[in-house]
Amino acid sequence: MQSRYRRYIVGIASLGVISLSMLLYSMFSHPFTLLTGTAWIILLFYLVMLVMAWQFPILVAGQRIHILAGIVTPLFIQFGVSYAVALTCLSWFALELIINHELKWTRVSVNLSMLILQTILSAFAYFAVGGKLGFSQPTFALFVPVSVFFIVHFISNELLSLLFTYLRDAKIENWLVGTQWDLIAVLMDFVLAWLFIFLGHDGSLLAYFSVGIAFVGILYIFRLYSNLVFSNRQLSLISTLTGEMLMQAKEKDFLHKLIGAMPKILAANACYVFTYQKGVLVPIEVYGRTHESEEGMLAVEVEPGEGVTGEAYERQQEVLKGNRFSGPQAAYFEQDQKIGGSTVLAIPLVYNHEVLGVMTFIHVQPNAYSKRDIEMVRILANQAAISWSNARRFEQTRLETVTDSLTGAYNYRYFSFAIEEMFQRTVREKGNLTLLLLDLDHFKWVNDAYGHEAGNEILTEVTKILTKNVRDEDIVCRYGGEEFAILLPETTLLVGEQVAERLRIAIEQAPLLNKWKGTMPMDAQLAQVIPLRITVSVGVATYPDHAESSHTLILHADRAMYVGAKQAGRNRVSSYSMIKERV
Repeated sequence: MQSRYRRYIVGIASLGVISLSMLLYSMFSHPFTLLTGTAWIILLFYLVMLVMAWQFPILVAGQRIHILAGIVTPLFIQFGVSYAVALTCLSWFALELIINHELKWTRVSVNLSMLILQTILSAFAYFAVGGKLGFSQPTFALFVPVSVFFIVHFISNELLSLLFTYLRDAKIENWLVGTQWDLIAVLMDFVLAWLFIFLGHDGSLLAYFSVGIAFVGILYIFRLYSNLVFSNRQLSLISTLTGEMLMQAKEKDFLHKLIGAMPKILAANACYVFTYQKGVLVPIEVYGRTHESEEGMLAVEVEPGEGVTGEAYERQQEVLKGNRFSGPQAAYFEQDQKIGGSTVLAIPLVYNHEVLGVMTFIHVQPNAYSKRDIEMVRILANQAAISWSNARRFEQTRLETVTDSLTGAYNYRYFSFAIEEMFQRTVREKGNLTLLLLDLDHFKWVNDAYGHEAGNEILTEVTKILTKNVRDEDIVCRYGGEEFAILLPETTLLVGEQVAERLRIAIEQAPLLNKWKGTMPMDAQLAQVIPLRITVSVGVATYPDHAESSHTLILHADRAMYVGAKQAGRNRVSSYSMIKERV
């Protein structure tokens, strides 16, 4: 992470030096010209238009489109590259200070460097194809230079954005989506630029201000229209997502579907789905701009009542906080520094008065979410809570049908399904499948001496030992009575024997009965008077070494257990290879 951060800082610094050098060169080669008369008013007009373009972006499919090049191009042609760079940077700088009330040097360096390089590179290309400054030349003579200016402006913007995507180790798909909408913005800018160029030939202040008022009005109408379109899109996505979520029978699949939809419903730099586990809220699904950031996000833990997420969990209602707080609210933001962002929106997923989890949206910009956004997320949360509850109930029902109620291990029904499915997959992939059958030695005597309650506790503890000492992909089943079966996919005979021996030793050394207290005072005395050591006999069989079907794999593992381990003295491991001669 430190190397990535160092790479990012070095990249920003290098780009800053390059852009500053090019700026100084352009200022010396194309210095500021003295303005007289109405030129200052026209220049002020361009500045206001740039500020309006920054302030009122058009929202399309969640992407902010700034109509800038359409203003920068005629500004450059009329006043030169120095004024174009100065006004573009000044408008962004002023608006950033007004909105955020603070300036982060990394953000300032990145954005100003990009603006400077885009404008200067486009200007160089404009001059390279014979373009000249001023509106005195015929309009048709400007077509090729202006087109080249736009092409270079677009390409340089996308290449610089791609560079910073790499430096931040961000997801490339985010850059691809932005590029598509930037291309649409170029077409709108191109039309606007020619409108201003025609105005430049007229030279009338009234014409400038008439178009300026029309431009602001169009921006406002576009903003209203795009908000309406975006709202419809959000509702459509929620409707589609609701149907997809209701079809998810597994909780994991539902959560994956939910986290994938969250940044589509509401623009966010990061998204969390928290759930309550062992006294804290932990993220079970996250969305971040980089893969590395997602790894760090999964390590976050939030106490109930802590920060925006914890507050939403306790209050069972949405909580929205920006980055300007006063009074006791400041504490919430301080605690939310662990998940970052200037705007934090958290909304609980509540069903039947039970909080299943919390959705949290993070945005780097302050005041990023509107009342409409909150309403959309509230609709999503209601539908998600129902789907989550359904997925949990379905999974609970499924588990009850395939798990042993006493030990929590898979039952014989699931074992019969799993071994057949695993065997067929192993045959297709030409791999290995090892089956362990384990039987607790002298378990009937344990039940007779200590009672069935003690026997049940021993079975439960043995299950825990088995589960703890195998891989996540291995399947532990209660085969019946005191017998257990363990399926080891992609495991050779030699490795299977080693696993079996490890399990045998773990059970032999475990103080199983010491944990049993019984229900009568004499039970504790009995546990001390009658020492007990639980042992296990294990049979091992492997495909393709010992079987050509799942049935023969079970038969040969069972044979290895009884003939090779039980009859040989118990408390040992035997593979089918050891008893082949006796079969």
